[in-house]
Amino acid sequence: MVNLIILFFIVILLGVLWYTGDFGVNKKVIPAKTYNSVFQEPEKKTVKTKKVLDEVWNLEKIEYEFYASNDFSLFFDYENKIGLDYEKKDISKVKPLKAYYRDEMLKNYMFVRNLCKYVDTKVSENNSWAFTKYNENMLYELRYKTPNSLHDLETHRDLSISSVALLQTAKFFAGKLDEYDKLDKKNNFVDYEFIEKIQLRCSIISDFLKKKGNDSINNDSVSRVNFVDTKDIGIVTNYKGKPFTGIGYHLQDSGDLDSEFNMLNGLKQGISKAFNEKGEVIKTSFFEKDVEVAFSTVTNYGVFHSSIDSAGTRRLRLDGSTQDSQYKNNICFYNPIEKSQGIEFEIYKSDLEIKSYYNKEEIMNLEDGSEELIKVNLFNLLLMEGGLKHLFKEHSNDVWVYAAFILKEFNINTFFEPEDDNDTYLKDKLFTGVGYQLHPNGKILGTLSFNNGKRHGVSKEFDMNGGLVKSWYWIDGEMILTT
Repeated sequence: MVNLIILFFIVILLGVLWYTGDFGVNKKVIPAKTYNSVFQEPEKKTVKTKKVLDEVWNLEKIEYEFYASNDFSLFFDYENKIGLDYEKKDISKVKPLKAYYRDEMLKNYMFVRNLCKYVDTKVSENNSWAFTKYNENMLYELRYKTPNSLHDLETHRDLSISSVALLQTAKFFAGKLDEYDKLDKKNNFVDYEFIEKIQLRCSIISDFLKKKGNDSINNDSVSRVNFVDTKDIGIVTNYKGKPFTGIGYHLQDSGDLDSEFNMLNGLKQGISKAFNEKGEVIKTSFFEKDVEVAFSTVTNYGVFHSSIDSAGTRRLRLDGSTQDSQYKNNICFYNPIEKSQGIEFEIYKSDLEIKSYYNKEEIMNLEDGSEELIKVNLFNLLLMEGGLKHLFKEHSNDVWVYAAFILKEFNINTFFEPEDDNDTYLKDKLFTGVGYQLHPNGKILGTLSFNNGKRHGVSKEFDMNGGLVKSWYWIDGEMILTT
């Protein structure tokens, strides 16, 4: 009996060996990796899936992935067009193209995210609150500049890039929402609904910008005329027998744009620009009735800023070039000279006496309240009020005034976010326009926008080099959001 049992087990063992291929001529070895694939991997996958499902997703986690995203596919669809504009912005010298795309996405994303937070806060305070269509569109108008015409290429470019950046951002967040939906575990995504709002509003604003650009193209009413086709009668420029109103331009021998001037009734009026052979702006001027009141121009010494005050006195300031020159890293102030018929570059070297000069870092550290700082601030103010301020508001008709004229005192802590909501006046009238403040080096420190005494529009803070630090968006005295 025992022998039969032993024989039975021997037969079973031989059958198993034959079946698995470990016995006989047709032996087949199954690699360990295959065993892992068949048995261990499903077990690992189950553990991994459980870990993902148990993980809490939130905005912070998704933003971390967004900041590191390398998907610029929608930009690449427009790469030829945007690449040309990108080169004109001269960003290629300091950062790669993808970094430029990422910057555009981040700037637009911060605007949308803060807007969504503002809306959620208002709703939490009052369930019946709603963002009116007027205020919503007003906010978008404040954030994104409207092209003056078909020929306002810079603004059209900025709109198209912002539109693509918003779509690319919407695509990323839509992808994350879809990825999470497939896990069928919505309750573990803390900010799911908020990210849905971001994704939707990115798409809405992108469409808004497309329409904004198309409307300006379809309603191009500004005439552009080559000065070769005009005729001067005295100082009045005529086109087809009438004083010309529009934009007049000159071309270089190569056929590229050399300069363009805003013309009103045959006279230069407003902003003009001159370009080098690379298409870069090398001079911006402001004219009043054919007189060049103010200009900023690039020279080998640096950038010269000039304006003529109401008494006919011309003031000049040089922001020294960072290149090797005798004015490297200096801010130079020149003694006033009498108004002349024209100032050529040579006059900078011989005919002007330097009033004073400072190292660019030194001037920012002048002691508060010192006589030296007061003189520097006064010179910068006179230069701005003499006409230089027009170069900063070239795309608007806003009235610009020094902040001290409308505010009782300057306090950087309350300049951008006041502690009260009192109305703002200029000469006993509710103020509409822009108040500005300057750094000691003459750069804009900040701008405040007003309408009928209330903060309304975009207020901006800038660093000592002119870089944007922060923006505040106001509508009828209420701060909507910051970016």
